[in-house]
Order: sequence, then C-alpha cells, then structure tokens
Amino acid sequence: MTRLDLLTEAAAEMDSKNAEVSDASDSEKSQKPAVKPGMISDVKNLYPGKPDNCGRSTWVDKYPDDLEEAAETAETGRYALLIRNKKCYDGRKKLQIDSIVVQSPLLKKALGSILKDYPGITTTLERLTFGAPFKPFVHRWSKLVDAVKNEEDPEIKAHLDLFYKTLEVELHDSIKARDDFILNGVITYDTCWMIFEPGSIVFTTENGHKSAVRLVEGKYQCGGAYELDCRIVDWDGENFGWDSTRLQIREFHGTAKITKLSAFPLEYHPAIDRVREDLIQRGKIFESLHGYHYKHYQGIAIGRGPWGCVKYNVDSRIIIDTYAWNRFNPNRQVSLSSLGKAKKPTPTRGEDSDDDEDEEYNYDYDEDVSDDGHDAFEDARCGGPRDEKTLASLTEDQLLLCKTSLKGYSLKDKKWRMNFLLKKGAAN
Repeated sequence: MTRLDLLTEAAAEMDSKNAEVSDASDSEKSQKPAVKPGMISDVKNLYPGKPDNCGRSTWVDKYPDDLEEAAETAETGRYALLIRNKKCYDGRKKLQIDSIVVQSPLLKKALGSILKDYPGITTTLERLTFGAPFKPFVHRWSKLVDAVKNEEDPEIKAHLDLFYKTLEVELHDSIKARDDFILNGVITYDTCWMIFEPGSIVFTTENGHKSAVRLVEGKYQCGGAYELDCRIVDWDGENFGWDSTRLQIREFHGTAKITKLSAFPLEYHPAIDRVREDLIQRGKIFESLHGYHYKHYQGIAIGRGPWGCVKYNVDSRIIIDTYAWNRFNPNRQVSLSSLGKAKKPTPTRGEDSDDDEDEEYNYDYDEDVSDDGHDAFEDARCGGPRDEKTLASLTEDQLLLCKTSLKGYSLKDKKWRMNFLLKKGAAN
C-alpha cells in the first residue's frame, strides 16, 4: 500500500469519527427541553470585554480576571472614619484625601449641630460622605473648633478629635489662606467659594439700587464666572414668597477687594449696620405696597426693548398691582415658593400712605393692555379672593431680603413696568 493510500484511509477514519461526535452532540441537544425566551428563573451576568483601538467594548460572559477585592467590608465598617486617598499632583505631598466616609454614630450626632441648616447636608444618613475640598468644613471651621473644645463626653470628644486632626492636616493651607485673604480684605477668583457660605446674606446692587439676597449655592461656570444661586422675597399678587435670582462674579486675575466684587457677603460691608437698616426700611415700603395701589410716579424706569432692557423717563399715574400683572402677562407670571414662618397678620390690600418714603420702579415687560386703563385693572381684579384675607407680616430678616422692585402699569404710556423702589420722592 502506497503512502498516498495510507493518508487517504486516515482522513476517511477522521471524518467518520467527527460525524459520530456531531451526531452525538445533536442527539444531546435534542434531548434538552426547549425553554421559551425569558422563562429561566435566574440571572445571567455579563461583563465588559477587552476594548478595541477606539476604546469600545462589547458585553461578554467571561468573568474579569483583573479585579481587586472590595475594600469596604464588615471589617472596615468597624472604624469611625474611612479615608479614601488618591495621588497628589501639586508637588507638596504624595497623597491627598479624596473623600471621607463618616461611620461613627457619635460623630454624626456631633456634626449634626456643627452643620445645622447647611444646605445639602443630612448627617443622619447611614452612609455620610464628604468629598474634597470639604467646603462645609471650610465654611464652618470655627464651629468645628469650638465643638472640639467644648465637648464634655469623652467618647464623642475622642471621635471629634480624630475627625478634626484628619481635616486639619488636609485643610491647613486652605484655612490659612482664607484667613489671610480676609485679614487683608481681598480674595482671588479661585478661592471665592471660601467666603460665600450657603445660607449667608449677600450684598449686591441692581441698577444702582442696594439689594440683599440669601445664598443657596455658589458654583463655578464654564466661561469664567462664579455663579451665585440666591433667593429674594417677592410678592406674587396674593402672597409673599421666595423668588430665585442669580448673580455672577466674572473671572479676574490676582486678588481683588472683597467689597469691590459685584456681589459679596453682607458681613464684609464696611457700613453693615447702616446698610442693613436702610434695606429693612425699604423692605417695609415694599411690604406696604403689596396689593393694589394707585400712584403718581416720576423717575427712571426700565422697560424691555428689541435688544434688551431700555431706560425710560416716566412722569405719570401708575397702578401697582402684581395680581393684574399676572392676569395680563400670563407668560411672565410671578411664581414663588413659601416663606414659611412669619409674624402677625396684616391686611392683604394695603392703603395708600401719605408718608415721605418713596419708590422708584423698574419696568420689565412692555405690553399694551387697554385704553380703559384703570377700569381694565378693576375688571381684572373683580372677584379676587385675596381682597378679604390677611397675610402674616414679614420678619425683620425677610424685610432685609425684599426685592428692589414692584410690578406696575403706566397709564400715560399704557405699558407694563417693574418699578424700582427709592428711599424718597418718586411715588405719591
């Protein structure tokens, strides 16, 4: 038998064996019961496959072989704090803290009083995590220091000491820089957040008028601006409430005087007592002009033109009425959130006063209403339920935060305006 014949015979035997194996496999598959899609009561885990040159990967059922064991276990759960560290690239140290997980119930209780009313913080959570740069503790550092000094319970004090020492090492440079800036009355753009504590009162000016707002949150925006999300007291035609407003501090180089910023914490104002009193007095004017008022106004008003806000000289009778504003301007209705607690009740429909205190007004929306003027407002208000009800008077803190403007309508120009309040002589 030749070599070619032997190879041919071997190949035939191989094909025969493969055919037998294939028949056996098909037989086994045919013996398995058919299962409808989705009817197996179990889970099938899939994992990302090896990424291609573009970084894309498909799902595979092979378990990854490069995984580390989970770091947070029952063993780590026994510790008061979990410190997550990461590489530091500022050239001053090898590692820096990325975040801290507070697991101690005693420490959570102590932090509850230190961070009381700090927006976005709930210290009763089972998993309480703080991330760098630890803004709440930069803002409340003095309270943390006082809590450590004054704590009498030895066990709570031990946990507080541990937390303080951990943060002190991490925040030492930031706290020192903040104190140095404040001592010199200056700040840098990158460290603006250090002086703006959520919940604090922020002073600013709006078209030359002093204003105070309550800060909710500050954050850096793309394009070079530190944006302050704030709240201010306004009137919606039926109730006083919180309105939202946003302020911006444009990016600057080097240091800048804190009091020269477009907005800064009221506590840094050199004449804080006088400014506070002025704002409260203007807030009382704002409160007295809620409801419906028929006045004569002389002064600068701001209306809306084709390219934005435009200033106008106004010398005419006006009607102050936010309720009618909402009726005639449905696309620009005033919508407010509740103020919460307030003081004694005061009538909703205010009487025109004869005092010397005065208002100037800013107009925000131009729209013809009616040639009937005053009669149109009476029709708009007809049947309004709020004419009989009473409101709670604003607290002193709320008067401080009242808006600088009220909605009004110029009878001469037949245009809606938003009228700025002044201290003397514009409206009678």
